Amino acid sequence: MKLKFFLLSILFLSFTNCFSQEFTVLATHYKGQGLDTDYPFKGTFIIKDSSLILDCDQFHLDAQTTKDKSGFITYQYENREYKLQIIDKKGNYNKISYDFILITKTDDIVGGEVSTYYCKIK
Repeated sequence: MKLKFFLLSILFLSFTNCFSQEFTVLATHYKGQGLDTDYPFKGTFIIKDSSLILDCDQFHLDAQTTKDKSGFITYQYENREYKLQIIDKKGNYNKISYDFILITKTDDIVGGEVSTYYCKIK
């Protein structure tokens, strides 16, 4: 009976893909629309199977995601398409120690926009 329950549990878990990762943003750099600057952005990225939640003191974003041909996570926000890249790289940025870099890009406007978020796993 225990083996049967174990096999059913494995079968159920294999069909329910429940990936979820939460990142705490420690520092942010923005480049676009004539700006190239650091800005005081503090918040949390929550990336699930097909959704992205960005919760911070400035705004709240809840978007559906897909993967493009290059393997980037893509999402729509304010009628723009963004690509999200997650880089597993430890380092320091402005004396802040981070474990991951999250980069969001859009090419919808002239020159595009790039936001770089230096994060730790929550």
